[in-house]
Amino acid sequence: MDSKGNLKETTRDEVFLASGAEVKDGGSWNLNAADRQKMSTEQAVKNDRYNDLIVGQSFLYYLEDQYADNSFNVLGVSSDGSLSDNYGVYWCYIGIVPALQLSSNFTVDGAGTRDNPWKLYAE
Repeated sequence: MDSKGNLKETTRDEVFLASGAEVKDGGSWNLNAADRQKMSTEQAVKNDRYNDLIVGQSFLYYLEDQYADNSFNVLGVSSDGSLSDNYGVYWCYIGIVPALQLSSNFTVDGAGTRDNPWKLYAE
């Protein structure tokens, strides 16, 4: 825990859910609301059992942080890219966005879009 009583975690996992500290404005990843928005892919829409997704539309997703006031809410990202602590862990229509931790011997190219996807090159 940090000095304010908040849980503080660091991960050594290679694939994980990002934390609010990593993705918030001014956080360690230096993202803003537009950076946090994630868009549904064609494959995600095909896999959607609830028919809530539309290709290219932004969606809600969970972060790793629990909400301290109760045991059933966690921090998440709204479709507009803002952070919210009001996401029930039992809601079936909220997604996840895995984060990757890569070693420093990779070069990353691309914009992460459909027309210009991320490409990783081992050095």
